Amino acid sequence: MTADYRLCDGPVTVYRRLKDGTVERTVHPRAFLDFDKVRSVGKTGSEDAMSFLLVVPGEADLMPGDKVLDGIGPEEVDWATLVPAAVPGLCVIRHVDPKRVGGRVCHVEAGG
Repeated sequence: MTADYRLCDGPVTVYRRLKDGTVERTVHPRAFLDFDKVRSVGKTGSEDAMSFLLVVPGEADLMPGDKVLDGIGPEEVDWATLVPAAVPGLCVIRHVDPKRVGGRVCHVEAGG
């Protein structure tokens, strides 16, 4: 069985803050990034929130806390101002789930 990754047709840029405070940038040229508006209901009413699904074919080094920008982002960023409220198309990874077929990673899913 061969996986069909035709929908993984756009680039995303992943930013990671390293222990020394520098920001590492990785561009994944073939990815699928889908945003979804969800409504949560609590004791004080309901509110809208955004969730997302990122799929990167093959093995991809993604971690919770990484920030993902739809498209090819700038080479240098200010981590403190790189927040979804200020940057359209930006999301923060909350979970990472490598998917395997036959013991090999076929793609990595991430979301938040």
